[in-house]
Amino acid sequence: RSLHDYADSHYSEMDLQVHGCLDSDCEVMLADRQADVVLSFSPITNHMLVTTPILETPVKILLPAEHPLCRKETLSREDLQQWPALLYTGGHSACPWWPEETKRADSLSADLSSLFSLLKEGTGYMPIPEAMIPVYADFAERRDCAFLKKPWHLYYSTLTQAYYDALTYNLMGAMEKDIFQK
Repeated sequence: RSLHDYADSHYSEMDLQVHGCLDSDCEVMLADRQADVVLSFSPITNHMLVTTPILETPVKILLPAEHPLCRKETLSREDLQQWPALLYTGGHSACPWWPEETKRADSLSADLSSLFSLLKEGTGYMPIPEAMIPVYADFAERRDCAFLKKPWHLYYSTLTQAYYDALTYNLMGAMEKDIFQK
């Protein structure tokens, strides 16, 4: 959202088109020049790429607004044990920010929209970095979780350090001004 706001106020300096993709596709999109910049929740490890953490974001537990656990301010492992987790994998084999072993009733998916649909139906709870929570999740309550204290990092990647086109320049300037912080 903040990146869109920045683009609106600097529209003459850049042409911003935002697309979603799985983490595993980010490197291909950069290498094929399908994208100039990638914002990812996990570092891209190819030595040809420059990857820098730009934002720390807490992991929150999302619950449907009427869920019984919404009455608790901070959740613990014990609170969550009887409920299924909705875990976003995004190109990984597991949910990268979830330290727990998955249970049989848990749902793992690389499709974030389907997980939000399950959440809306009351199927379970979703642990997700706060910066990743889209606006359309206004039906859900955000809760802190006692064992998810370590923040998750958002990474910024370009092809090489010398690859500074107008979009890169403007995005780097925006990051220095902390436009990603609410």
